[in-house]
Amino acid sequence: MSHQNYRNWGTFMEAELALLQDLGYNLDRRDFYGFSIYRNNLDSENDNPFFARENGRYVTGKPNTSPWGIGLHIYGSENKVTQTADLLADGFSGIGVRVDGSENTLTIDSDTKITANGEYGHGILFSYGKGQNLVLRGTVEASGDHGKAVAFDFGDNMLSNRTEYRGSYIRANIDEETNDWEKNELLPELEGELITGADITGAVTGSDAAVYIGPSAYVKNINIMKGASINGDIVSDWKPVTDQAIITHANPEMLMTTLIFGDAPDENGVHTGNADAAFDATVKGNISGRESVDMKVSGGKLAVTGNIKVHSLETAESTVLSLTMTDAAKTGAVVLADTIDIGGTLTYSFDPLLHGLDTGDVLTVLNAENSLTLTQTSEDFSLDSIFDYYTFNSVYDQNENTLRLKVSSVQSKSAGVQSSYGMTASVISAVGNKIM
Repeated sequence: MSHQNYRNWGTFMEAELALLQDLGYNLDRRDFYGFSIYRNNLDSENDNPFFARENGRYVTGKPNTSPWGIGLHIYGSENKVTQTADLLADGFSGIGVRVDGSENTLTIDSDTKITANGEYGHGILFSYGKGQNLVLRGTVEASGDHGKAVAFDFGDNMLSNRTEYRGSYIRANIDEETNDWEKNELLPELEGELITGADITGAVTGSDAAVYIGPSAYVKNINIMKGASINGDIVSDWKPVTDQAIITHANPEMLMTTLIFGDAPDENGVHTGNADAAFDATVKGNISGRESVDMKVSGGKLAVTGNIKVHSLETAESTVLSLTMTDAAKTGAVVLADTIDIGGTLTYSFDPLLHGLDTGDVLTVLNAENSLTLTQTSEDFSLDSIFDYYTFNSVYDQNENTLRLKVSSVQSKSAGVQSSYGMTASVISAVGNKIM
């Protein structure tokens, strides 16, 4: 119902539904909104749930399936809101929590469950503003088709992005004569990162993405800490250097997302900045953000079952990073980045679908476009490991900034060698000297 040139809403807000009710329309507003916050500077606990409606009441534990339903909407600014009731928004394009405004802090309590398991569902969506913070201690699911569990994304303008396109440090439109982007004066709520910090110690599951950063959203810090469970991809489509034509910032190359695994949380699930040796987590998916994600393993152990394509990768001393050899290792690399610095232990396991290798075939583990730094325990990284009748040795090429596994022999099944699907096949230890 807005008259503005920019509208990233495809449905009515609750205040607009209330207006329709005042005009005489018969509708159940609580079937589409669990609760909305339009005020500023609140410090509150929201214990309002969002479930299916029957006879004008919520049915506890039964998911709401109304299309475009929203469990909690935060439209005001500078609020601190803790969600303590379950929000089950499982209808088409349902959203558990949507946050607009600016400088809000949303905390999801450890006993709280948020779902958006319908098609195109978003568990938690930050869709506008700057300086927002998320503390996620509970459970968030978006397991339907095209589901995103946690999303940071301004989205598109309903009136066309050519008319006006907004995002972090972005306010632009297409000049109809030249067909080029034309930058406009930034609004105050666009002069900063959408997300200052996202602290995750809870369980996150998404079919398209467990964590998603849209092409117009600058997210400064994401901290995956002890207790976190990541089921799905971590994806960033933010490209600050490529998209300089629309970004108004003196140094867009500095607008990188720091993705840290293994720092310690405090008792409230907030990032402390201290490494946590007890951290132990698995990302069941890929990590992609080739142009904007600086990934670091600061403490403990991290396993990734998919591929990693980031701007940079760094692992601290005494950490363990476990990689999975997938088909990507045949034609590309399991890890691709501008710079890779492995200061800790690196281990490999093998995807059971990885077959059809011959003697001499090479699997690329690490490929750094600019520089690769490794910690060694032997002069040549020699290793012998057997996986499904294949014997590998490792090849470190300092000139090409790559670490590869080469098939040195293939044994027949009659040899009686046991398959080691999913088992650790090699280790590079953190003890030793750096290779520059």
